[in-house]
Amino acid sequence: MTSPTPGGVPTWLTAVITAAGVVLGAVASATAVVVAANRKVRELEVTYRQKLQDNYLENARAYTNSVYVPLATSVTKLAAEYERLRTKAPEDDDAVVRTAEFDAAVTSFIAAIEGLQDRGAAAFLTVSIEEELGRFVAFLKNSQGASETTWRAIITASIMGLAVTREVNSALIIRQAAMLKALRYLPIPWPLTPQIDVVENRVGAAPVFSKDFEAEFAVYISRLRLLVKEVTLGAHARQ
Repeated sequence: MTSPTPGGVPTWLTAVITAAGVVLGAVASATAVVVAANRKVRELEVTYRQKLQDNYLENARAYTNSVYVPLATSVTKLAAEYERLRTKAPEDDDAVVRTAEFDAAVTSFIAAIEGLQDRGAAAFLTVSIEEELGRFVAFLKNSQGASETTWRAIITASIMGLAVTREVNSALIIRQAAMLKALRYLPIPWPLTPQIDVVENRVGAAPVFSKDFEAEFAVYISRLRLLVKEVTLGAHARQ
């Protein structure tokens, strides 16, 4: 029979408590080491990705005068022309004439962009700028002669591990997808719950000088200006 300790606690229980304390201390210490190591790995990954991004932008910055300045100039000229025509007093001109003038400005802008591409400028554009510029040009072309607003959305759907991504132009389908997205929050076993997500939902085309066109045009112009400044000005672009 195990004799109790002076405090009345059996010796074997004291030994168990001591051993448990040692084990818990070791586990806590090991956990802290793992957490610290994981944090360090994440910090290194962030630093590495940032270094790659900096090098990427530095390489692009070498083409500031030949690519990015002409691009920024074309974007600014188009934005200024739209603002001039948008704020023009209705009695000074009718809508048809203003639309025709802006169509001419759009044609000149697209010609300038195509001129840069013909000289191989696309090879030195960042991926973000190239993609945004492509969407902007498509928006401008689709809006020429548009009589109503159309939408463009990227929708993903997945169930039981199978996923598909589609571009959708139907406003009705986009609204339905937004409603179905709420299904993920219902108490249904997850394998049976369709995962619907509207990744992107933007105006695909709209009548020039309509509110939808104006809002989407402003988003594109702001986005392109910021992306260009990130190349030409670096970290100071967002200040």
